[in-house]
Amino acid sequence: MPTSQPQTPSLRERKKEKFRQNLINTATELFREGTVTSTRMEDIAANAEAAVTTVYNYFPNKHALLIAIIENQVFLAQERVHEVLSDLPADPQQGILAMIAADYGDVDSVEDKRFWRELLAVMVLAVDEQPDIEHARRRFRASLKRAIEVYIESGKLKSSRDADALVDIIYAIYAFHFRNLVCSQDSLTAGILQLVERDISLLFVDSLT
Repeated sequence: MPTSQPQTPSLRERKKEKFRQNLINTATELFREGTVTSTRMEDIAANAEAAVTTVYNYFPNKHALLIAIIENQVFLAQERVHEVLSDLPADPQQGILAMIAADYGDVDSVEDKRFWRELLAVMVLAVDEQPDIEHARRRFRASLKRAIEVYIESGKLKSSRDADALVDIIYAIYAFHFRNLVCSQDSLTAGILQLVERDISLLFVDSLT
């Protein structure tokens, strides 16, 4: 039986997706420049050169727009992570650190820190969307696991290492330091990554072959 081919999106569907992405990008910039609370849907519509009713057709409220922004930020981060994953450094510790650095991006400005604090608050309080948020989080965890598997397969890590356990611990370190990065005005990404490297180095003390 022949395998059905995925249908190519129609021109109308592509235009709708392009417009939706434009709203997400516009809202992201406005939220960074101001705050989520102070930015109105009318402001987003004006900057996107769209009618307010059209914006509400895509996003019924600001909360729905924020969830879309979170998903978009995860997608952009994963693009950077996959670049590292496709050409991993020879050293496992440096490879994992590079993936974390790629996922963090640059969060040094006051605006970016405030923006991410607001996104993290949404992620905590978004009860109905938790399955989607957890799915987004699992993408980075899956990338970490694949990297560890590559290092084990290539003999750079001992085959006895529990990949799932390593992922759990690395992700906990990653999340802890990211929260500290966005919640401290004095912290810089480079300095936080040094702390991440310090912590994950303990995981690789006896794991290298």
